[in-house]
Amino acid sequence: MGVPVTWFIDAKGAVVHKKIGVIQSERELRDLTTKYLGVTVG
Repeated sequence: MGVPVTWFIDAKGAVVHKKIGVIQSERELRDLTTKYLGVTVG
């Protein structure tokens, strides 16, 4: 098994961020989504 990777891809299909490692919480995922995609997740 490898290291977990989460890709953030915008509406145009461009990679805007690659998070290497585990996302520790739902809050962290929401914060990253807002920061890199400009989307607020409820």
